[in-house]
This record gives sequence, structure tokens and C-alpha cells, in this order.
Amino acid sequence: MILPNNRYVFVDEYPVWMLPDYSWHKRLKIFINKGIQCETCGVVCDRLIAGRATDGAIHLDLYDSELKRMLTRGHIIPKALGGKKTLENLRPLCHQCNSDEGSSLETVCSIPELFSNHIRGKVVRRLSGNPFQDGRMTATILDVYKSPKTRKLFFFFLGGFTYPIDRVFFL
Repeated sequence: MILPNNRYVFVDEYPVWMLPDYSWHKRLKIFINKGIQCETCGVVCDRLIAGRATDGAIHLDLYDSELKRMLTRGHIIPKALGGKKTLENLRPLCHQCNSDEGSSLETVCSIPELFSNHIRGKVVRRLSGNPFQDGRMTATILDVYKSPKTRKLFFFFLGGFTYPIDRVFFL
């Protein structure tokens, strides 16, 4: 049987309660600490499956009950925008939701708890490298604002100005 998302060949299945035995594993550690449910769509991935890659290596992954969705690690602040590979910046997302989010901050900014815990108070710089309108190279995020006219999201910064959320890099 070929597993979806990564095209591994099914080798074996283990009880999900064995997951803590793999606390040394970087990716599985996220699920041990943050759960086995996709934080966006809510799908529960409670099947611990071993699969063989084309190079012969065995990989452990979590799948939903029907083996259709694999749980992945999703970045809260995307890597492309300066997000780190730390436990604090990672969350469980199914493969589909992680792909849909890509390097966008829109989902994170629309969830008040994620915004307040991971975005508010962060220092950013413009992707273009030019100073912000207050003449500084960096700015501190206070809030997020959605334009009623364009429906685009903007960060509201200390100093009273706004800037599009997709045009900043987190420091």
C-alpha cells in the first residue's frame, strides 16, 4: 500500500500511545507536546505508521483513521518570513492545511490566540529594506487590521502606522 502525501510504502502500524517513546525525534516531538489534531481543520491523526521511502529509509508519521491525511509540522511564523524551527513556532497541521497556508500569515493573524501569543510585540523589518514611514528600519507590531475596502490585512505598529502583513520579515 502506498501512503498519501509522501508516497512511502506501508510497513507497519504502532499504537499511538508509543509516540512518547520517540521524544528524541524532532518532528514527532511537536505532536507529543502539542497534540495529534490539526490546529486548522481539526482532523485527528491517531495512527502511527511506519513507511519505507524510495531510498529504503523507514519513516514514522501520524495519519488520520482513513490513512488519507498525514500530520505535519506547520510554522506559525513561516520560515520564508523569518520564522524559526523552534517548538514555540511550530504546530500540528495536516498536510492539506499546511500546504494551503504556505508562507501566508493570514490564518495566524485571524486566530486571536495565535496572534497575541506569537505575533503581537514582534519586531519586523520591511522586505524591501527601506525604512518604515517613521524613518526606522524596524517596527514593533501592536495589532492586525483588515481593510474593509480591500479585505487585505495590515499590521498596526507602534507609532501609529500600518503596513501589509505580507511585506515584512520577522527578526
